[in-house]
Amino acid sequence: MILGRREGVLPPENAYIMRFMVANSLGAALLAMLAFVLHRLHVPEPLLWRVCSGIYLVFAAGFIVLSVVQERSLRKTEGMKLPTPIFWLAANLSHAVQLSNCVGFPWAPSEGMFLLGLYLLLALSAAQFVSLLFIASE
Repeated sequence: MILGRREGVLPPENAYIMRFMVANSLGAALLAMLAFVLHRLHVPEPLLWRVCSGIYLVFAAGFIVLSVVQERSLRKTEGMKLPTPIFWLAANLSHAVQLSNCVGFPWAPSEGMFLLGLYLLLALSAAQFVSLLFIASE
């Protein structure tokens, strides 16, 4: 229901926000586990954080493309209540942190920068959940 495209279960704008929220929270959880797997494979630490941030950016790019296509189709319908630009701003802040960690600018790749990006994704998911609660109460 959440990640599928079955219509009629949730209003389209709510389903869009729900997919966005689930992808952000599951993405953060899976990427956090990826760091443990790479560590167990004895990947050197600076390389480990670059690889994790790089995989995060690939995940984010794919999700952005899918989200933009879906949001454009939803915007054609009048009266749709779509997420405010603050959600996109928060997501892009997280992406910028991961890009900085991947490239190693202005600091060397580190666990802290990688985790900061994941925490921002989780905070974004929490804000989307609150947004869904407010939309549902209207």
